[in-house]
Amino acid sequence: MSNVDSAATIRRPNWQPPDDPDRVPWSSVVYYARRANGDIKIGTTSSGVKDRLKQLARRHGQLALLAVEDGGFDQEFARHVEFADDRVGGEWFIPTPALLRLIASLGGAA
Repeated sequence: MSNVDSAATIRRPNWQPPDDPDRVPWSSVVYYARRANGDIKIGTTSSGVKDRLKQLARRHGQLALLAVEDGGFDQEFARHVEFADDRVGGEWFIPTPALLRLIASLGGAA
């Protein structure tokens, strides 16, 4: 059984997710994933969200994909700066109302 939440979907406003989360129509994305304790990871990948979440699950347990947005390292860094006061450690953040609003604005389920 996979450690990745099978019910997780990739959502953006006015966009339908592909059947396979690894087949997103852009090369790099910033993703928002929640671990069991509620902390949210803001990360980036160009190798496929599903594979990245599987890698992370080995260390952090089951993760639920909340949302994705276009962007690479620059966008990820901008989000880390935006939510710097809410950083738990590394790329993990407290699920503050502001972060949850951002995820909702991306079409995600917070």
